[in-house]
Amino acid sequence: MLKKSLIIIVLLLLLVFLLKDLLLKVYITNYIEKTFKGDCAIERISISVKRIEVDNLEFSNEGIDFVLEEGGANFSFPHGLKPEVSRIDLSNVYLKIKNLKRMRDALGKTVALNAPEVRPGQTPPLDVDLENITVELRNVKNLSLALNFSFRGSIHNSKISTIENIDISDCNIKFRFLEANNLNLKKIRADLYALKIPCLRIKGEEIRNISIPLEIELGRIVFVEAQNVFLGPDAYFGGSIEFRNPEFICLNLDLQKLSFENPIGIISDDVALRGLFEGRITVCLEGGKVSKIEADFHNDGGGFMNIEKEVSLDFLKAYLDKSSYKALIDGFKDYAYNSGVIKLSKKERDLLLNLKFSSMRMGKRNIIINFHDIWGGGE
Repeated sequence: MLKKSLIIIVLLLLLVFLLKDLLLKVYITNYIEKTFKGDCAIERISISVKRIEVDNLEFSNEGIDFVLEEGGANFSFPHGLKPEVSRIDLSNVYLKIKNLKRMRDALGKTVALNAPEVRPGQTPPLDVDLENITVELRNVKNLSLALNFSFRGSIHNSKISTIENIDISDCNIKFRFLEANNLNLKKIRADLYALKIPCLRIKGEEIRNISIPLEIELGRIVFVEAQNVFLGPDAYFGGSIEFRNPEFICLNLDLQKLSFENPIGIISDDVALRGLFEGRITVCLEGGKVSKIEADFHNDGGGFMNIEKEVSLDFLKAYLDKSSYKALIDGFKDYAYNSGVIKLSKKERDLLLNLKFSSMRMGKRNIIINFHDIWGGGE
């Protein structure tokens, strides 16, 4: 009797071993469908003592379409039966985001339900190798995005801890009146990367051959001194993007020998502002919304301003009373100045523009324009 029981147990264990990949495939498929509320199909899953591999996984719901050609994870059991993942590698992935809010809600709930309580420093770093990842976002909150990227590094305590390489290619971005085509990011040496944008369109105006050297650090991207003739023949800029806290992102730019001729030309061909400025721009996002805008530029070398046609600034009538609008139009016609200051700041839902110029021959000009509720009910 005992012998028969042992034979049955051995046969059952052998059957489970032979069917382990199929059983795991059924379990993971059902888990993904229930957790993310969508349709999932997996061609093959293979599991061994230290690694699991997945081929041709497809998933779709109201928020996303996801296709994974090859994926794998290395794991071990250093603390009993609880597995510890040490490496994840994915290649040839396609992700289409159809509804950003639904995707974030699903991921947020999943993380909240499945994330264990971990003390800082308790878990080892997770090696990550992502190759040929394609992401597509079509007209979600006026944003369309398509890009291909690869990443190799590690994650520790839910944050990127090391970066070995980042590669971005075939990136196209369209947001309202801004469009960038064929953007790419390549590593040059060590921590130095080159960001290249062959063509950037702003309201139909083209800026070509933008090249920016970057240093990519943890939670920070540094713009090494860069130049572009659109900002002036001798203009150069540097700065950084701070994102140590993903909910609070800030862009800081320092600009030298900046000419406003081309930027103003995007708004109107009938307004001229000549002269070289120096200054700084800060734009911050908090929780995906603009929380701070500050710009401060000054000119101590003099220049020239002219408004050729009043109709070119008709849109300002909504933000200025008649006397201020007339003072702006009349005051800046053929105006030669010795010094000037341009300031921009955000106060609640308004954007304040302060133009302060001084001329020894033509007097001072000081105009404040308050762009009320410029985001129109949604930032």
